[in-house]
Amino acid sequence: MRSPRLTRLAVVCAALSLGGSIPSPARAAAPADEAMQLLWELNRARSGPPAWALEHGLDGVPGGDGLPTTLERVRPKPPLAASSVLFASAQAKAQEFVDHDYFGPQSPVTGWPNHLVREVFGYPLPRILFLDPCDPCVFEDDGDEVESLATSLGPEGGASATAIGALSGLLVDAGTLRHRIHLLGIGGNPSYRTPRFMGEAGIGHAQETENGITTHYWVVHTGLRTPAVVFLTGVAFHDANANDLYDAGEGLAAVTVSASALSTTTDPAGGWSIPVTDGSYDVACSGAGFAGTARAEGVVVTDENREIDCRSGVAQARVDFVPEPSARFAGVAVAAVLAALARLGRTHAARRPARLHSGGCPSSRCWRGSATSRATSGTPSSATTRPFSSGTGSPRWRTQAASAKRARGTGARRAAGRRGPSSCARRAGSSPPARST
Repeated sequence: MRSPRLTRLAVVCAALSLGGSIPSPARAAAPADEAMQLLWELNRARSGPPAWALEHGLDGVPGGDGLPTTLERVRPKPPLAASSVLFASAQAKAQEFVDHDYFGPQSPVTGWPNHLVREVFGYPLPRILFLDPCDPCVFEDDGDEVESLATSLGPEGGASATAIGALSGLLVDAGTLRHRIHLLGIGGNPSYRTPRFMGEAGIGHAQETENGITTHYWVVHTGLRTPAVVFLTGVAFHDANANDLYDAGEGLAAVTVSASALSTTTDPAGGWSIPVTDGSYDVACSGAGFAGTARAEGVVVTDENREIDCRSGVAQARVDFVPEPSARFAGVAVAAVLAALARLGRTHAARRPARLHSGGCPSSRCWRGSATSRATSGTPSSATTRPFSSGTGSPRWRTQAASAKRARGTGARRAAGRRGPSSCARRAGSSPPARST
């Protein structure tokens, strides 16, 4: 296996040979408005997947499993906290697609996504994570467990010209379910089964127009830390069109956000995140261009991120995308429900004997799918979903393999690589499956 020093040297050589440069980990890229909107909408989709799919008309669009994209069986998940480091890494990757004429998870400049976020930009992505002794998840340098990609072609950029269109394409996920599993934290694959497995995210967006054809590139990078870090996160914005949603361009910069004794200021797109420990927090947004003060009192944190969005001129902040007349009452209610569920779970576990396999681990916690299911659920295919416009206003979806080559030539453009099953889908002690090309 190549040493980290040699790998880093190879990346530098590749960059120099292409006339490029290595992005500096110190570069703190400010999230673009469209990128922050995609993250906000992703978190809204995670909070209520079926409602989001219905709102955006995905329930009539076949997904990667051949079924309508209703998302009715997808459980709600906590929000992903905005990370300035992951925003920077995702933006650098999106710009690479423009500057170096390729599309896919493996970069000729910065290597694979895991290496990019960890070694190039300095995000503390662990190399191995033990959910339990049965399924250690290994984030290898040549892996892409942290990344999802979307792109489209068309006279005006197709469906993916907007954050909503790009996210819709990723959640429909025609030809695969890898993006949907990654972004919505869907169980079944040990890589993504726990609600707080991925806790942070950053979005990158770049575009180019040649010969009347506009191409949009969207990159989603997610991450987690060990030990786990929990965040309060959200946006501060002026609802200019009064649609009760955060839209691109509505974010307010330099707003002071306090969470009891902690505080931060919003970035240029209005986003913010504060690392916290379990407890109860009084959150307030004020200052700069924010009218008045928006508050959410008694926001209870118990192992999971919470979203608090502040609308300028509105006194009550919104918690977890639900307008609440009393955030304090809701927080107490949530804590009571969680405590009741925990008690129920402990009682049920005490009454049920554990089922063990020969390795001594609970069989229900181990990845025991067939070779086919492992290959299907673990195969990253970031270049597969390519949303584009049908010309009639309704989105359609196609695979990259069916996409026409660019008229300007394909010498420098690389087809996106298809990799084998994620290392997180391998049971401890088993030999890794053969990687396909």
